[in-house]
Amino acid sequence: MSRKLATDCTPPLAREESRGGSASAFSSDPFVDGGNANVTENDDIHRCEDAKPTISLSVAPQGNSYQVSATVTQGTHPLSSAAFPGTVNFSIDGTVIKSVQVGGPGSIAAFSYTPTFTGPKQMTAQVIDSVLYESSDVKTVTGAASTSPTTSSLKVTKAKQSGVETKFTWTGGSGGVSIKKSSDNSTLCNGGPNGDCPVPFAEAPPGTSVYAEDSAGNTSPAVTVSGP
Repeated sequence: MSRKLATDCTPPLAREESRGGSASAFSSDPFVDGGNANVTENDDIHRCEDAKPTISLSVAPQGNSYQVSATVTQGTHPLSSAAFPGTVNFSIDGTVIKSVQVGGPGSIAAFSYTPTFTGPKQMTAQVIDSVLYESSDVKTVTGAASTSPTTSSLKVTKAKQSGVETKFTWTGGSGGVSIKKSSDNSTLCNGGPNGDCPVPFAEAPPGTSVYAEDSAGNTSPAVTVSGP
């Protein structure tokens, strides 16, 4: 960020490594363009006495789902800037399931999450501020099958590519039924009990894991989209 030499106080996300024995030639980095490096002065943006941002994660069970919220407090530096928007990443076992941008002090990031696994797993909420300081908080969430049994009558009976579409059919369900991706719980299409719905092939290619969820919160076992 400062284009100067990192110190012990420079956080890992704000560092770059030199290559080829030249401290002025920097490798590619997801945050910063390493050009115009100053190798005679030390990083003066990050100081050891800086307060880091903090984050508090809450996961409240609601039927088969959880209401997830994270309250963020800024440290010495603002949470967000034009160059580096403040970000909260939510992850399960190291895989990011949702990212939310946050702004001023006391920001809250919230969403509803329905586990698609069985048993307990760790959810981590990580905040990254405007100078790439970060902190995190961890809570346990438990798969719906362990806390509230799914309805066995709701079942995806077809998840298959057909030409330029991927078609889904299911049996059972109460009220409206949605076909959702297992990776991020996003909705692909909707229908009624014992219904069907298509989506463009690119949205659910073969290998995509999906499940059905009805308006009562009941979910089906996950299935994988097959080829034509």
